Amino acid sequence: MDDDGSNQTLLTEDEKLQPYPDCWSPDGKHILFKRRIRNIGGHVLFLMNPDGTNIRQLTPDDDRYIGICSFSPDSKSIVFDTRIQIDDKEKGGINVLNIETGKMEKIADISANFCDWSPDGEHIVEWVDVDQ
Repeated sequence: MDDDGSNQTLLTEDEKLQPYPDCWSPDGKHILFKRRIRNIGGHVLFLMNPDGTNIRQLTPDDDRYIGICSFSPDSKSIVFDTRIQIDDKEKGGINVLNIETGKMEKIADISANFCDWSPDGEHIVEWVDVDQ
């Protein structure tokens, strides 16, 4: 929609997706969104064009919680935090996903609540709750 709220456009009516938006890529070419997997409680990341076409799944269907996501300044990668229950203990991680190759790399074994890129794309900052 326009910034005044006019010209609203529905991007998907796919009931299987049940998306909620996460963020725009800095180059304006993609919208990142998540879908919650109801039967196992995890999240899956998807990417689509701004007009709702070319929807593609980026992460596997599993019971991993995916937190707030952020595009790199060059729009080529996404950083996000994850949490998963293993043996009744929560395991956290910070991941970077290369959009072009689909390669996901875990860069830290910590539970963070928010990750973001520095403006030059050289560093990643994360917010960690020290009371965890």
